[in-house]
Formats: sequence, C-alpha cells, structure tokens
Amino acid sequence: MTGRLLCGVALVAHLFVLVICTECGENEEIQCVHSCPPQRSCSNRDIGISCTQEYTLCSSTCVCKSGYIRDENYKCVPEEQCEICTKENEFYDCGALCDNVCATLATQNRSNCKLWNPRCIRKCYCKDGYARDDNKNCVPVEECP
Repeated sequence: MTGRLLCGVALVAHLFVLVICTECGENEEIQCVHSCPPQRSCSNRDIGISCTQEYTLCSSTCVCKSGYIRDENYKCVPEEQCEICTKENEFYDCGALCDNVCATLATQNRSNCKLWNPRCIRKCYCKDGYARDDNKNCVPVEECP
C-alpha cells in the first residue's frame, strides 16, 4: 500500500511540476497531441496530410485554440489573418510554388517555375517588377544584386 501511495504522490508531483513548467502563449492551450498530423499553420493549411500509422501515445504540448492557426513567426493568430500579406509590395494569391526571388530570378521565377504541385499554393507573392531579397522583402528587380 505504501508503494502505491508514493507512486501516486510522485505522479501527482510530476504532473504538478509539468503544469507549472508548461506555459502556453497567447491564444494557445495545452492538449495531448499525436506527432501526426502536425499542427495546422498558415503554410500547411491547404495541404492534405495522411498519417501512415496510427499513433496511440500523445504528448502534452501547447496548440492554438480553436479558430486560431500558427503563422510564420509561430504565433497563434486568427485563421483569416493568414491571408494578409504584411510586407510591402506583396499580394496574396493561390498560385505556383515559385516566387520571384533575387537569387534565382534569372533561372526560376513565378512565370518560369519547374516545380509542380497539383494544388495551388496560397501564399504571399511579390508584385510584378519585384523580387525577394535575402531579408525576404520584395524589392524592385533593379535592386537585386
């Protein structure tokens, strides 16, 4: 009987420490989740994910509350905010995998993309005449190195 009591106390103490140490951010809550499927984010919300095996164990982790989704900064934002391009000279569209990027502009860009995906990719693209620099900002093509 004493062994069970100590085990229970240790388990309660372990859970208590775990709860104190696990602090979730704004618009997050702790849930017991499986490793597959991954948490939904602005970048993967349109991708169909099939888990190849059934996971029985889960781990307590911070996830976005209902109606929220992870953005590119790993913060939980309202899902409709995923469609807002926050940087200058960007637009949101359902298009190709490629964007105009300074480093690859001559060989691969929005209109010359060898990558293929059967579904359109919803994301922020640089406006025509602009390309992403090393800081991921859309700059005039003339300013590309």
